[in-house]
Amino acid sequence: PVRPPIVWLGTGSGQVQRSIDGGQTFQFAGSNLPNDDIVKLAHVPWVGVYALTAKGELYLTVDDGRSWYRAQSGCDAAGSAIVIDPLRYWVAYLATSTGICKTESGGQRWGVLGGAVAGAYIGSLWIDPTNAQSLRAGGIGRIFRSDDGGTSWTIVSTGLPSAPITALASRPGQPHALLALAYGAGLYESGDGGSTWALRDGSDIATGALSLHVDADADGRVLLGTAHRGVQALAAGSNTWQARNDGMSLFVRSIAVDRATPNRLYAGSLGGGVFRSDDAAATWTNVGLAS
Repeated sequence: PVRPPIVWLGTGSGQVQRSIDGGQTFQFAGSNLPNDDIVKLAHVPWVGVYALTAKGELYLTVDDGRSWYRAQSGCDAAGSAIVIDPLRYWVAYLATSTGICKTESGGQRWGVLGGAVAGAYIGSLWIDPTNAQSLRAGGIGRIFRSDDGGTSWTIVSTGLPSAPITALASRPGQPHALLALAYGAGLYESGDGGSTWALRDGSDIATGALSLHVDADADGRVLLGTAHRGVQALAAGSNTWQARNDGMSLFVRSIAVDRATPNRLYAGSLGGGVFRSDDAAATWTNVGLAS
């Protein structure tokens, strides 16, 4: 995650790196973390940073990475994704192999949510940036919808393939316009808040995508991080992907944006380190951490 000018990176074997100069240099910030890949990080204003491992264990630091502690009390299932309430930072939701957990205490204690998500595998989460009561959770061949902060859920699956939903995102300023990555099946879109879905792109690029990012500007360009094809861009109204790989690796696992400077992007690769772009993905520079 990026909190200008601070950048956090998760790597293999419990390695978390922290930069305080916008990604120019990085320092180790992973004390007390297990020897496991760090697959997701989430910054929480006024609280700290969550780190999720490949085994699904959730950790939290409240001292800028000097120490970490297990932050999953009350939620024993393996985690896969986490989202933070945009208004109440102490509230977060954790997708797990058997449902969704919620904390209202900054990660000190979690509760297991009931309803339709109970017992279901959840691989992705989305929270409406304008209405924190509105959530979507990606399962296998279906998406769960809540409009009351996770108290109750309905299942929507019209138009979706029987595949895990690995990422969810929305168009800028249009929380009803959603995008979903279905593993091995492609990129799907919904114009009604997720009630119905249609295939947006089923090409090899979309079916092999590992991460999804939507630009915050009015055009809402879609970026995919892929295996072997690097970063691919799809402009609004276009049906043709454009490679955005000048100067970077072709195996991109994650993409993050600098909220204060939207044209600045970071891409995490497999083995090639971390790349930074200051021109909206037109060109990239390796900033280190290659294995």
